[in-house]
Amino acid sequence: MGPLTQDLARLRDEITSARDARKQLIGSVKEFVGNLKESVDDLTSNAAAMRADFRKTHAATVRKAKAELSGCVSDIKRNVSSMQSAFRNANTEAARKTKADCAAFASGVRQTVAGIKRATARTRKEVAADINGAHRAWLGARPTRIEVVHKPELHRTETVARVGSRSEESEKRVSAKTKKRR
Repeated sequence: MGPLTQDLARLRDEITSARDARKQLIGSVKEFVGNLKESVDDLTSNAAAMRADFRKTHAATVRKAKAELSGCVSDIKRNVSSMQSAFRNANTEAARKTKADCAAFASGVRQTVAGIKRATARTRKEVAADINGAHRAWLGARPTRIEVVHKPELHRTETVARVGSRSEESEKRVSAKTKKRR
């Protein structure tokens, strides 16, 4: 066997072994692609299952949170309503108390003013009687009487000296002089 024969035999053996290696590689690649396809299919189905499970879990979580929040909202509404009611009641009670206090104060002021008016009228009568007595002592029994006249429409009291010998005009002048002094 010559070198050419040996070279051809070796070339044939190399081609055969390369073809066998190629067939084996193609078989391995086909097996790898098949396995990869199965893995991708498994991952796709697992991902779909996980997404479906996530949607279910998320929906359940949302329902639970919504129920808890609606309970909180109803509690808040109830608390706000009770606070508003308590405020209204306290405000009504405070208004009632303030009204009663103001009425009592006004009544006390009216009583005090009425007492002052009575004391002033009594004092004026005493002063008028004293003036009348002094006048009689000094001039004799000239004026018949000195009166204290209360005029409620004018909210004041006047001292009028009624003298027996004077006319009504002079009585008015005495009354006018008394008004000017005040």
